[in-house]
Amino acid sequence: MKNTLFIKILLGFLLITFLLILTISTLSYQIIRSHYLETLRSYLIDKSESILLNVTPMIREERYTELDDYIKQQGKISDYRITIINDQGKVMADSESEIDQMENHRDRPEIVTALQGVQGEAIRHSSSLETGMLYRTIPLVLEGEVIGVVRVSAFLTDIDTLISSLGREIFLLGLVFFLLASSFIYYFSHRLTRPIRELSTASKIVSRGNLDVTVSPRSRDDIGELCSNFNSMVIRIRELLSEITDSKNALDTIINTMQEGLLVLNDRGKIELSNSSFNRITEHQGLSGKFYWEAIRKPEISEFIREMYDSEGKLSREIVIGNDYYICSGLTLPNQRSRMILLYNITELRTLELVKRDMVANVSHELRSPLTAIKGFAETLEDEVTSSGKEYLNIIQRNIDRLINIVSDLLSLSRLDQKILLEFQLLDIRQIIDHIAHIYRERIKNRQLHFIVETDVNVSSIKGDEFKIEQLLINLLENAIQYTEKGFIKISLKQEERFIVIQVEDSGLGIPEKHKDRIFERFYVVDKSRSKKLGGTGLGLAIVKHIVLLHNGSLTLKSETGKGSCFTVKFPAIN
Repeated sequence: MKNTLFIKILLGFLLITFLLILTISTLSYQIIRSHYLETLRSYLIDKSESILLNVTPMIREERYTELDDYIKQQGKISDYRITIINDQGKVMADSESEIDQMENHRDRPEIVTALQGVQGEAIRHSSSLETGMLYRTIPLVLEGEVIGVVRVSAFLTDIDTLISSLGREIFLLGLVFFLLASSFIYYFSHRLTRPIRELSTASKIVSRGNLDVTVSPRSRDDIGELCSNFNSMVIRIRELLSEITDSKNALDTIINTMQEGLLVLNDRGKIELSNSSFNRITEHQGLSGKFYWEAIRKPEISEFIREMYDSEGKLSREIVIGNDYYICSGLTLPNQRSRMILLYNITELRTLELVKRDMVANVSHELRSPLTAIKGFAETLEDEVTSSGKEYLNIIQRNIDRLINIVSDLLSLSRLDQKILLEFQLLDIRQIIDHIAHIYRERIKNRQLHFIVETDVNVSSIKGDEFKIEQLLINLLENAIQYTEKGFIKISLKQEERFIVIQVEDSGLGIPEKHKDRIFERFYVVDKSRSKKLGGTGLGLAIVKHIVLLHNGSLTLKSETGKGSCFTVKFPAIN
C-alpha cells in the first residue's frame, strides 16, 4: 500500500493524540492516588497521636489487659488496625489479632525507624491479614526513653477500588475524546493534503516535459500561495527553457564555426562534444559518444589526452599534425569530471617565427665579420689619431664592442632556439659551480663585494650541456655584478627531493614589481641608462631562460627594490 502524505499526517496526529491522552490519564491517576495516600497518611498520624495520649498511662501502670481491650475497641470504631509494640519488637496489643499469635515485629522497617525516635512509614502486604496495608508509626516515649511504638495501619483495598473506578472513568473520557479528535484529524488531514496531491500530479506532468499545466488555488493560506508559486514557476520554466534553447543554438553555432578544434571528454574518456574544426583536423566525423582511443587516430592527440588525465590540471603543448603546427591546451573543468581540449593552429605564426629566427641568425652572422673588421681598423687608428680625436675613437670602440656583444648573444639565442650544438651528458653541477666561482672570485673581490659559495656535497648529477650550464651561471653572475654596488653575491647549491636547486642571490638594486613579469624578455632592461652605460645587451636573462627550458628546468625570481634579487633554478636530478 502506498505510504501517502495523507496517511502519514493522519497516523502522526492520531499517535500524538493517543500519547497525549495516555499521558494525561496516567498522570491524573497518579496524582489522585498520591492525593488520597497523602490524606490517609495525615489521618493516620493524627490517629496515632490520639492513641498515644490514651495508652501512655496504661503502659506506665502496666495495665496490659486493659490496653489490649482499649486497642481492639478503637479498631472497631475507626476501621483501622492499631498495634502497640514494645522496644523489643513484641506486640503488646493489636486491634485485629491475638497478641500471643503474632510474631516479633522488631525487624519491620517502620518499627525500626520509630524506635530511633522518629516517625516511620511503610506500604506492604500484611502476612496476618493477607492484604495490602499502609503503616504509620510514632515512637512511644516515657521519661525521655523510647519504650515502644504506636502503629496505625489502613487497608489499601478501598483506595485501590476507588482509584480503579476513577481510572475507568478517565479511560472512557479519554476514549470519547480520542474518537472526536480522530474525526477532526481525518477531516483536517484530507483538507490539507488534497491540494498537495494535486501539486504532486501536476509536478509529474511537468517532469515528463509537459509545461502546459496549472493548479487552481483553493484557499488563501500557505497551500494556496504554494499553488500560485507553482504556476509562476511553470511559467518561468517555460521562459527559461526558451532562453536556454536559444542560447544553446547560438552556442552550437559559435562552437561549430570556431577555427579552433574543441573536444570535451567525460571522466571515463568518452567524447561528449567535438566541433567541426576538430573533426576536420582528426579527419573523423560523429565522434560524440565514443571513447577517444577508439575514435581518434592521431597519436599526438591521444598521447596528449593520456597525459592530461594523469596531470589532473592544466596542460599545454605544441604538437605537429601532418604539415601543421598546433598549440594543444587541456583543462580539467571545475566539476573535476570533464576535460576540455583546444587545438589552435599556429602554422602561420610558426612559419613567421622560423623566418624571423633565420633572418636574425643570418643578419647576426653577416654583421659579425664587418664589425670585427671595423673594430680592427679602430684599434689600428688608435696610435695614429691625435689626442683630440681619441675621445671619439673610444666612443666608436665602445659601441662596436656593444654591437659585437649583441650579435654574439643573438647568435647564442639562435642556436638555443634551433637546439643545435647541444651535448647532453651527466654533469657534476658542484664541480661546475666551483670552476665558475674560481673565475669570478678575484673580480668580485676587486669590487669590494663579499662572495659566498655554499654547495651541498650530497647532491645528485644532472643531465645537460656543460657549456650551456656554465653560460647560464656566467650570465646570472654578470647580472648580479652589474647591479650590485655593495654587500654580497651568493651562489648556493642544494638538493630538494627530485630536483637540484641553484640560487644566485645579491644585495643589489633589486627589480621593481612591475618589471618582474618581463625581465626574461629579449632586449628588455629595467634601467636603460645604466645598461647602456655598462654595455648590457638585454639578452642575458633571455639566454638563461632558454637554457633552463632546454634542460626541462624551472626559473623563478624573488626580488625587492633596494634589497637585492634571488634567481632560483631547478633541474631534474639524476640518481
